Amino acid sequence: MIEKQIKMRPCPPTKSLLLLPAFTAFLGIILLLSGHGNIKQAWQSLSWPSVDGEILYSDVVMASGVGQYQAIVKFQYSVDSEQYIGDTIAFTQAYSRDKSSLQNLVAAYPIGSNPKVYYDPKNPSTSVLKPGLLGTKDDNFATISGGFMFLASLLGIFSILYKQTTEK
Repeated sequence: MIEKQIKMRPCPPTKSLLLLPAFTAFLGIILLLSGHGNIKQAWQSLSWPSVDGEILYSDVVMASGVGQYQAIVKFQYSVDSEQYIGDTIAFTQAYSRDKSSLQNLVAAYPIGSNPKVYYDPKNPSTSVLKPGLLGTKDDNFATISGGFMFLASLLGIFSILYKQTTEK
């Protein structure tokens, strides 16, 4: 019996192979941005001036439609004799499935207390109680996952492109 050996050459990767890593990179960017949507403002807030404020309302509530808890703190403050009301605890903190972590956050702001309020000198109506980056575990997970997805996808894209150029 004569056996015929067939040598198969691997097919060079096509551009369609780039679709999956490109799509994953896109999803990674979305997760990265949704995890910390206000990163630029959070970093800028580290250099903002502060004034004393007054806490008007402080509680943890179930956010409607998202199945997560939300920390709500409303405060008033004045800049150059102008009164403002703010409600931003931190630029990168919003929701969490962990009610106790938000209760700990809100406990630092009892009604009637006078915390420092950091405000944007270019727009004093923009203010925050905790300047810089602060995130719940859920925020951090989305950001870290998005970053890893994006980097892994880029690595995949470069790997495919490198193989295409070296096989020619």
